[in-house]
Amino acid sequence: MTYPDHLLPDVFRRPSAFRAVSLQDQEIEADTAVKVFFNEEAFDLGLEYKRRNSLFVPRRDGVYLIQGTLSFEPDNFEENYRTRVEVRVNGNPYEAADNDFWGSGVEVENVVQVSAILQLEAGDEVEIYVESSIPGTIASYQPGSNTTSFSAAKLAEL
Repeated sequence: MTYPDHLLPDVFRRPSAFRAVSLQDQEIEADTAVKVFFNEEAFDLGLEYKRRNSLFVPRRDGVYLIQGTLSFEPDNFEENYRTRVEVRVNGNPYEAADNDFWGSGVEVENVVQVSAILQLEAGDEVEIYVESSIPGTIASYQPGSNTTSFSAAKLAEL
């Protein structure tokens, strides 16, 4: 049942948006889907981000913009590889993006981003996973240097 905004508790009337970053490097193995942890909230307007589990759980049905961005550093900069980032909703892959990189010997982190506009229901659990064809490290967030982050914002009510 939908209630008019003036009858809802304050927490349900707040704008829905959050951004979290990872302050620790995270090692990943080759060819294994790994949940990415974003342990530092930049902000959480609707109190919907669960930092301990790195889950976004919307309080109300709506259309949301979800973004997951990772800076990936392969263990071997000479080897060609693929890195995939995906949004999972309730444990199921929903939207994914991947990039192929060619081993050039240049030691730089590569950025991979997934972005989707999704229709979510209150209580859905949204999280970010990564998989790479070679082992490496998801680099911790460094302002101005890399972009490891997870964010969402509600675009419309349903």
